[in-house]
Amino acid sequence: MTKRSSFILLFMVLVLAPALTSSAQIIANHTVVDLYDQIPQQWIDEVKKMLVCIPGESHGRGYMYSFDELEQLDSNYAFNPIWTGAPEAYTDQYLRVCRTYRNAANTGWNSSGGEEDFYTSTAALNMMQQHLNYMLNTVSNPVSVFMFGWCWDMTWHNNPGGEIDPVYQVRWAGSSEGGPQDDLRWGLDADDELLTGNSVNMQTYLQAVEYYNTGCPETKTVFTTGPVDGNSYGENGYQRYLKHEYIRAFVQADPGRVLFDYADILNYNDQGIEYRHPTGYTDHGGTFHTFPSIHPDNQGNYDGGSGACHIGQQGCLRLGKALWWMLARIAGWDGSTANTPQPIPDGSDPSTPVLVSKISDSSSALLIEWDDQCSPLNTNIIYGPLNGFDTYAITDAVCGIDNPETWTPPDSNLWFVLVSDNDLGTESSWGQATSGERNGSIASNTCANTLKDLTGTCP
Repeated sequence: MTKRSSFILLFMVLVLAPALTSSAQIIANHTVVDLYDQIPQQWIDEVKKMLVCIPGESHGRGYMYSFDELEQLDSNYAFNPIWTGAPEAYTDQYLRVCRTYRNAANTGWNSSGGEEDFYTSTAALNMMQQHLNYMLNTVSNPVSVFMFGWCWDMTWHNNPGGEIDPVYQVRWAGSSEGGPQDDLRWGLDADDELLTGNSVNMQTYLQAVEYYNTGCPETKTVFTTGPVDGNSYGENGYQRYLKHEYIRAFVQADPGRVLFDYADILNYNDQGIEYRHPTGYTDHGGTFHTFPSIHPDNQGNYDGGSGACHIGQQGCLRLGKALWWMLARIAGWDGSTANTPQPIPDGSDPSTPVLVSKISDSSSALLIEWDDQCSPLNTNIIYGPLNGFDTYAITDAVCGIDNPETWTPPDSNLWFVLVSDNDLGTESSWGQATSGERNGSIASNTCANTLKDLTGTCP
């Protein structure tokens, strides 16, 4: 692909993203920060079963501190950090987050990692793939989510230099320790090797994430953007912004890719105001550009006990909120609270014609009772996924039940229960996430036509 066609593709994906991207795609940016407290408890509990690994350097500490900041705000978002050594064994009491990963010799643990450990060489890819496989197959403690905590890798060690990019009218900067040509500045794609002398580029990072997702599909490896503090002025800051945009465009091109947009989250404050660098940048073609930078509210150099992270506590808290939202989405939450089951009726309302009760905490069996005047004959249980309730998607039926009836619904899904006689009856919804876990039940208050096509479901 030529540089020109690459530029056109980047433009099309960024501009046309709403038309190309599924609404279900998981992109954690500034728009989701305030949604953390809308995560249903069911999905908070699922996140607490996860092991998340985020190799990084000094900026990577901010990820660890971010989880701590949110837990301090609300203890329901409990987590345990692993700074050194082997990751903690499975628990469902709190989220486990580690910086550590298996070393290249597979004999111990590294506790800090930069680009040379994550993407700049085949040796890096082999080491991280070995780490994921070791956790999955050797110690049966699989990594749920894996992501790279960028440092100033896009801007430092090598200031903007080399040849001017003919499309973007900038010179590239950054570090590529461990790469084939060692530590040089780098650009966006293979065409930029002519400008930088470096075969490492942003595509190298993107292909590494794809490699991990393919090699260990049991782990979701997430794309990330990097810092927006430091090296933010002029050409260096602008070329970094272009690199972030390139990551975003690549992710948006495939709805199955997941992005944690560290940069975008820190570009905004809690009032939703974006900060754009006041001096901007005039490129080598004479065009002036403004671009986002870290919002002053998020600035600082907070040290939560294991070293500074180059952002403030407020910035850390924003990251933590967005991380929990993203993890809940990866765990299976659709981002909606509309279908959260309501509390089970207690039977105190005499107009409630059906009552569904949990028999015991140790069993998922239900006791179903109803008013015989509502469904006097030939009563059936019809059930299906609760998220298919609007279309009455039916999974199966239990025909000719007694009153009362004891029934154990299938596990690991959300189901509705319909008690009916010749399509006239009453209905009750039962939410069950795992065996023995009751989320709630709702019942209609009248006997009426259920409006469901049950033809052929029961004799």
